[in-house]
Amino acid sequence: MLPTRADDVLLTTCGESLNSTPNNTGQEPMWRPANEHLPACNWFGLGVVPYSPVARGVLTGKYRPGAEPEAGSRAARGDRRIQETELRDESLEIAGQIVAHAERRGMSAAQFATLWVLNNRFVTSVIAGPRTRAQWRDYLGATDCAFTAEDEALIDSLVAPGHPSTPGYNDPQYPVEGRPVWTALPEQGVSQ
Repeated sequence: MLPTRADDVLLTTCGESLNSTPNNTGQEPMWRPANEHLPACNWFGLGVVPYSPVARGVLTGKYRPGAEPEAGSRAARGDRRIQETELRDESLEIAGQIVAHAERRGMSAAQFATLWVLNNRFVTSVIAGPRTRAQWRDYLGATDCAFTAEDEALIDSLVAPGHPSTPGYNDPQYPVEGRPVWTALPEQGVSQ
């Protein structure tokens, strides 16, 4: 069911109410918006501009399962967010398959990942975060490529739509709280 007002979409997506009181419904972590938030934004005519189409560099293939990260990379610098989220063997193995597929198609993995994000009809644009001019030129090269139904099918075969690359994984920054209810067991001591 879609929200009834556009600001409901914004509040749910941002996870905050207008007076900065946290919205702890726990229904949908912010990093998995495809199931409800993107269709709701479309319903209300809101543009969606996601960031980090290459998942902090993971989808470029620069990180390999069991290998030390290259010097100067986010992982080598001990970036907490990449350690908590993208840098998991399951994600790295999937990234390797994406790299191989992109190379067969004659494009870089960064271009492929950017095109995948832009292939979602609810997405208006994308915020890329290149660190170098070469990375920026690589992102721009995505505009010279086309995303195909075969490409979409590959991604769907690697990661179920609406899910993270590791089944059951939840981002520790956005814990799933469960369903808020009015009733409680007597030992929980919640008044009604």
